[in-house]
Amino acid sequence: MRLFQSSIGNGTSSVIGINAKLLYAALLAIAAYYIWPPSAEWWGFGFISVCFALSALGLLVDAIKSAVKLYGRERVIADITDGAKQPQSSRLASEADLDRIEALHD
Repeated sequence: MRLFQSSIGNGTSSVIGINAKLLYAALLAIAAYYIWPPSAEWWGFGFISVCFALSALGLLVDAIKSAVKLYGRERVIADITDGAKQPQSSRLASEADLDRIEALHD
């Protein structure tokens, strides 16, 4: 089990969200390209195409911000887990140790 696994998760949902944003941005960009009108008389399609392109750009920027944030969070968690000490077993107390702290009373 990794440190902070229960509170943060494994990042899979974040990666899926980033990929979904990138896919949606790509689909909007493709739609904007194909909707662009061949002449000025179809100016309405040009307006829709520009709206699609701006939305695709916004989604791309948002996906990049999310990816940078996820990378930074994973890096901080990796730094914390690298510096953490591994659990070690301790030795059993001997009779001399128990006598020294007067734990054995006869």
